[in-house]
Amino acid sequence: MATYVFIDVSRKQQYIFKHNRLRDNLFNSYIIKAVTEEDKPQEHKLDNDTLAIQAVSLSVFLQEHFSAEKEPFVYSGGGNSIIKLSSPELAAEFSRKYSRAVLEAYPDLELYLSKVDESEVDLGKADYQMEIRRKLHERADQLKDKRRSAFRRWTYGIEEIGETGKAVPWTGQVEKPTEREEKQEDQARIDLARSKLFGRIEKRLPPSVEITVELKKYKLLAGEKSYIGIISVDGNKMGEMVSRMDDFARLNDFSETIEFLYADAVIRALQVFTDRMQYAENNKILLITPVVLSGDDICLITEGEAAIEVATQIVKELRKLSEQQECRTKLKMGPDDESYLTACAGVAIVKVNYPFFDAVKKAEALCHQAKESAHRLEQEGQAADSGEAAGVAASFIDWEIVQGQVMSESVYESQVRHRKDQEIFHIKPLRIDQEAAFEKDIYSYDAFKRLTDALQAARYSNEPTDRISSSFLEQIKKVLYGGWTQYSLLFRMNQRSDSRRLANLVKEIFLLETSDSSVGEREVETVSMQYGVVVSKKNSVNYYTYLLNDVLEVLDFMPEKEEERHDQRQ
Repeated sequence: MATYVFIDVSRKQQYIFKHNRLRDNLFNSYIIKAVTEEDKPQEHKLDNDTLAIQAVSLSVFLQEHFSAEKEPFVYSGGGNSIIKLSSPELAAEFSRKYSRAVLEAYPDLELYLSKVDESEVDLGKADYQMEIRRKLHERADQLKDKRRSAFRRWTYGIEEIGETGKAVPWTGQVEKPTEREEKQEDQARIDLARSKLFGRIEKRLPPSVEITVELKKYKLLAGEKSYIGIISVDGNKMGEMVSRMDDFARLNDFSETIEFLYADAVIRALQVFTDRMQYAENNKILLITPVVLSGDDICLITEGEAAIEVATQIVKELRKLSEQQECRTKLKMGPDDESYLTACAGVAIVKVNYPFFDAVKKAEALCHQAKESAHRLEQEGQAADSGEAAGVAASFIDWEIVQGQVMSESVYESQVRHRKDQEIFHIKPLRIDQEAAFEKDIYSYDAFKRLTDALQAARYSNEPTDRISSSFLEQIKKVLYGGWTQYSLLFRMNQRSDSRRLANLVKEIFLLETSDSSVGEREVETVSMQYGVVVSKKNSVNYYTYLLNDVLEVLDFMPEKEEERHDQRQ
């Protein structure tokens, strides 16, 4: 009987980002995709010289060594594959030969192969294919649990040590390749990576968007800050949706639909952003570097000022695309399911020379924090008068500026008690798909963006009656963590009208309802807005939620239209 083999790689992130150069990271990402997934027909075709450096590819290996097996792939996507071979003996032979080939080519890669024979399941059941898939995953997990720490001698003290701290493999060549040869091989490697990683989107990008594989290009942008933004996007409830696919054909259709959906969301988001910021009119180019585009998992680099807006727009475009009936049909979304797909995003804004792997981990951690907010909302449900069903899925975004322009780099607690007062300094993560500016302790990203736009305009306004001075905003930064007494005193003692304008600006955008339902779990007795702070009270405890902290922190990292920037700063 036929045997199914599951091909997967563990610790992908550690492998991808083990080098210091972005080019090497991209090639490592390509390696994982080549080793674990089927080659797609839409990927670019490369010349023989470029293909010559490709050591191992799952598709090529099957063609060369198991050509008698017709259409062995039953599923491929998301960094793993399931293949079907005609006998247990062939499956064992494949596992032995392929694992050896991968180990020889990429000794640091953790490859896992699990097998399930058709005799182990009831083929008469309608969902037997999903039973096979479940067993394959269980056995792969068991193999990962048995992982042992591997100790080996990397060097005897006479080898050349590479940038990873390990001995450079002996190639049998005494003479090193020339600088020209190294550049040619390096370019061939990056061409190969581009074909596999960017092929789905590169030719469809807007004219004002350019893919780069060099971090230094971000630093060389004239007139821009030397910051980059690492964007991590991850879909919500993907596991539940996958569990509804009862055979491999539907699972493949679902996987391909998600792959195209997220790629289209990225392309449309970049188009919307560059159009809104008038890149073409001002002959500007937005740099991006897609590091991971795998199903609902996205890791993207872009310019620091663009990162938060681009990440948010990706999630918004995902919603628009998934609301279309054609998409809902392909994803098997019924009338009882959510009306659109949701996702969460994390953005780490760092200096170009910041350790890249640390920045990626930070972005992923922020995405995880955003997903925790979505999970809490799903568990709690919405109030009956909100018009949403309990357990609703939602999209959130969180971010952090590392080595930014806030007055201190110290890590502050998000909530602090001063005597009986409870002070909440951050309103992040923000909900992307929420219309109300503030509801049940959840703040809307759109309202937040309206406030940053209004504050940017007021900061550089040519009208004295509309202007809010930058010096006053800097003073606010210095007292934000000093407690309510110090904070409110600054507003009361301000001799100019800046404090009144700023307080009114916040109040206009974050229109608060004084009903209990608008303030979340606390069921407070009173709620009001004072100096840009939501003040509520329950059982003689005052709660202060500072709205301006996150706004002022990110103000210099929110984009402005070129013409508005020029007009306001003349």
